[in-house]
Amino acid sequence: MKLINRNLNIWNKFKSNKRNKFSLYIFSFIFIFSLFAEVISNDKPIVMSIDSELYYPILFEYSDKSFGGDFDTEANYKDDFMMNKLLIDIIVSILITLHLIPLHHLFITILGQMIGEETCWQD
Repeated sequence: MKLINRNLNIWNKFKSNKRNKFSLYIFSFIFIFSLFAEVISNDKPIVMSIDSELYYPILFEYSDKSFGGDFDTEANYKDDFMMNKLLIDIIVSILITLHLIPLHHLFITILGQMIGEETCWQD
């Protein structure tokens, strides 16, 4: 019983300091993020888009013929043929994103103005 009270006192003292809580949150986030390191750093794409179709190589095996290749074996995603197909889609997605950024800023500005008018301090 005495040990439990002592541990609770230590925990409460730890939680009372803001810097301790902030550090705990950061290290918890890093730890949880590290659990997915195997998925993030593998040699297959997680999701990819070729010719406006989505593929999930991390979940399914696609043959080289699925992407216009010559072989029935699993596609080599680091091959020049695949890299060229992916590079074209990456350039297109970057261009689309660059066109949407101004619209995003306009939407956020309008939304911020609407929220700001409702929640502003009035004396």
